Amino acid sequence: MVPSALLLMFVWQRCATFLALGGCSRTHVIILRVLSIVVALSLTVYALTLGFESGGYRQLRRIATNTYAATTVAAQIAFIASYRTMQGAVRTKLWWWLVAFCAALPLLKFASEIAQFAGVFRRYANSWAAWNAFVATSAYYFVVARVFHDHGFRGEFRIADR
Repeated sequence: MVPSALLLMFVWQRCATFLALGGCSRTHVIILRVLSIVVALSLTVYALTLGFESGGYRQLRRIATNTYAATTVAAQIAFIASYRTMQGAVRTKLWWWLVAFCAALPLLKFASEIAQFAGVFRRYANSWAAWNAFVATSAYYFVVARVFHDHGFRGEFRIADR
């Protein structure tokens, strides 16, 4: 999970660079860069505390999980809002897909609460919501990749010859 956290930070950093090149305000770019670090740190803390049974680690894991979820949604919203302000560059259909996948996360949690209220076991309702939230979050990144592609923006890894 730690390499995934680093990759996730790279993705959000690339999103910030994309927005900066698109003329978005410096404040929006900095907010997204800071959120990318918090997302990666919270996922790393979660991964490093897995397997420990004491109450302190359990609490730390819960804080990391909630921080990861909140900052991921905040980063998604920041990207959506900033992308919308890029003059003449917004692909409306892609923007709406980004909004839909971002809105799916709180709606899934709400649906899970309704299911629990209707009598579905908490574990089943939460598992259903978590799985679908994972799918929605993953789909969000595919749409971001499509936005990058449509604008000719690339993220490349290069190893320089020395």
